[in-house]
Amino acid sequence: MVSDGGGRRGRVPGAHAVASVLVLGALLALVPSAGGAQESSVVLAFASRGSLSDVGTAASLAAAGGADAVVLVDSEGLSDSAAGVVRRAMPARAVFVGGTAVLPASVQSRVEELSDGVSVERFAGADRAATAADAARRAGAGSQDVSVALANGWSLADVGVAAALVAAGGADVVLYGGIDALGDATASALSLNPPIGLWRARVSRVGESPWDVPIDVKCGL
Repeated sequence: MVSDGGGRRGRVPGAHAVASVLVLGALLALVPSAGGAQESSVVLAFASRGSLSDVGTAASLAAAGGADAVVLVDSEGLSDSAAGVVRRAMPARAVFVGGTAVLPASVQSRVEELSDGVSVERFAGADRAATAADAARRAGAGSQDVSVALANGWSLADVGVAAALVAAGGADVVLYGGIDALGDATASALSLNPPIGLWRARVSRVGESPWDVPIDVKCGL
């Protein structure tokens, strides 16, 4: 979905941190098989099962059409079942959401080993908010109008609601604020200054938080 660029903002409130979180799992039946000699066009996103905020970013990426499925990676690395998904899909592209501290380089190496010639990309930042900002910046590159779900990245419930909002077509990307402040990475992704490029964003606030979109950013909404 692309916003109308009319400068409107909405809020998805919640008095209590309760939400049903739907995560796109690596379900074999949902992943198209490359099959035979046909060239694969499958895109798989990988995220650490232990970092729900990164899972939310990856799920939002998939919901917006940036990936066909999300493969959840255990702390021990790529499980046998996840490896089976990769073998079946033979992805043309693999997107890793999160830095090597949560999603080790060994996982990327294993995926490259299982999928000969796969193109790899990693969305990462200093923390979960910076990782989401990196993903949003790249997903929104070249777009004049981007609809943003802005949530507290340290509230797992709000992260889930933000991902669901993207899945429902109510936003194009997710961004995370911090516990006490919006954070530099998120504020930068919302700014009008190049090279970020989320120019006329419609921002939907998810849940309650002590921060708000900065005045200079609001002027561009």
